[in-house]
Amino acid sequence: MPERGRAASSLWRDAWRRLRRNRAAMAGALVLVLLTGIALVAPVIAPYGPAEQDYNHILEGVSLDHPFGTDNFGRDIFTRVIFGARISLSVGLLGVALGLAIGGAVGLTAGYWGRWIDDVLMRLLDVVLAFPQLLLAVMVITVLGVGDLNVIVAIGIFSFPGFARLVRGQILSLKRLDFALAARASGAGELRILLSHLLPNTLATILVIASLRLGTAILTVATLSFLGLGIRPPASEWGTMLSDGRQFLQIAPHVAIFPGLAIVVAVLAVNLLGDGLRDALDPRLRSS
Repeated sequence: MPERGRAASSLWRDAWRRLRRNRAAMAGALVLVLLTGIALVAPVIAPYGPAEQDYNHILEGVSLDHPFGTDNFGRDIFTRVIFGARISLSVGLLGVALGLAIGGAVGLTAGYWGRWIDDVLMRLLDVVLAFPQLLLAVMVITVLGVGDLNVIVAIGIFSFPGFARLVRGQILSLKRLDFALAARASGAGELRILLSHLLPNTLATILVIASLRLGTAILTVATLSFLGLGIRPPASEWGTMLSDGRQFLQIAPHVAIFPGLAIVVAVLAVNLLGDGLRDALDPRLRSS
């Protein structure tokens, strides 16, 4: 057990060393940390309230008082963008966490016990995967209604099949290895083998996929809100702001440009970090 713990610690240290050498991944991590920090302290650094209106400065361009300009209600776009980071990041993260929890449980069950349980669960996953992700999210929102919690549920539902298949494949390969067979021979119970021996060895792969899914989740939140099926106005969500600003593209393009840039920067940062984690945790690179 101590030797295996030291090996696991060495694996994570090597992964961190490789990740630090990946400039793109570290840049993505830095941007993501900055966005998270801004989201956490938004009420402190925001110069105005996110719903505060000033009809004397409607559709005003970039200025010292309004770094990103104002919208058609005189609301400060900079304030709304940084408050939008709270919504997009939190909803996206919670949706991915829900998908991971459901998919992980399904994958563990199907991969470890197999047989008819595996067949039934995999066929159910095939049904879910038959629907395009965005269409499935729209269907869930249509059934449950518009709202923050329902968007989280929608993201979780279309995310869990990917996690389930990933965890199932990992468990199928790991349960035949010597350490799992030795644990079973020593009298360890099935649940202990599953949670203490097999699950920890899937964490690296799960971490990579979860980081990449976060980018998809942020984009999905924005897309649903843009379509009027996500976060309800007047909440300062990036997709909602982008939808509101499209009608002013010719006379006040900044209303749509800045929330659009926020979406691009957030998704790009998450994807860069996810790609870096994938390379850092790739077993084939451990000897390099």
